[in-house]
Amino acid sequence: MIKIYKDTIVYIVCPASTATGGPELLHQLAYHLIKRGINTFMYYYPCYTNNPIHPDYLQYAVPFTNQIIDNENNLLIFPESYKYIAVPLLYKHIRKAMWFLSIDNYYISRLKKLDLITRIKNKINSFSENEIFDITLLRKRHFKKINIQNDIIINNSEFVLTNSFRGLDYLTSVLHRDVFYLSEYINDSFFKISVDIRKKENIVVYNPKKGLKFTNYLIKRANGIQFIPIINMKRDDVIELLKRAKVYIDFGNHPGKDRLPREAAIMYCCVITGTRGSAGNYKDVPIPSSFKFNDKKENINQIINTIKHCFDNYNNIINKYEYYRNFVRNEEYEFIRSINLIFRKE
Repeated sequence: MIKIYKDTIVYIVCPASTATGGPELLHQLAYHLIKRGINTFMYYYPCYTNNPIHPDYLQYAVPFTNQIIDNENNLLIFPESYKYIAVPLLYKHIRKAMWFLSIDNYYISRLKKLDLITRIKNKINSFSENEIFDITLLRKRHFKKINIQNDIIINNSEFVLTNSFRGLDYLTSVLHRDVFYLSEYINDSFFKISVDIRKKENIVVYNPKKGLKFTNYLIKRANGIQFIPIINMKRDDVIELLKRAKVYIDFGNHPGKDRLPREAAIMYCCVITGTRGSAGNYKDVPIPSSFKFNDKKENINQIINTIKHCFDNYNNIINKYEYYRNFVRNEEYEFIRSINLIFRKE
């Protein structure tokens, strides 16, 4: 339990001018803390502009500040990535809460020898929408070289949170301390959309930034199946594509709880995933095991047959995802419930 006093100010460290799943989750937390009457501010880092709020998050109407009051009644919440630990290191008295939005990214961000590779990858990605290579596979070789138990930031943080059940199981086992589970929900605009399953087409949608190497193997072998990547699309474009498609595939790393599989499920797509990261944990991605595959070449024929089976028997198979859809619909309620349990007003 994190005590919130009458004079507590909560500061949430967030990437500036960035729109991905992690920053949205940080804004969601701030929004609901404010609704509970808790004085909360975003602290954007690094901030090189007078307007660091990404337009996608203006809807949350969360105030931001460039100053943190280093008071023991205040609370500083920050993501697990190495680049953000510069902020908690600056303060001695404020209570600190490290929030693992991704277990994988924690380790990746601490491998200094991969800094150059990361910069090269990011530079390439600025010219291409596709994933050029999988940096997480490089991380696997060095995973055991980093002792999370000796992390000075974690040891100096009064609280540890995680956004996935996979993270909860892992962190509890290695840190031997209490870890709070606090996961996000997808934008409620998805629940207001009407999907006519009679208009569904034999289309497979995929995100080329996630698991592209294996997906390309799959596409080359899947003659006659139409695959459409999510490239240069606004949110409305993605929604329209998912409304049309019968299948969404994701063989990425699932470092946290990825949003696109959940958004695809709400758009009545049959979701097929790999088993990496959180996708391998049923509590995080609760779909039948028959729709999860190890991303190995020997499984490609079985995956193709499953896609065709979803095409040919869509009206029956889509019912197998009802539990997953209800799980996603209920996430905001569970998020608020967790906030009420974790943050206790004194």
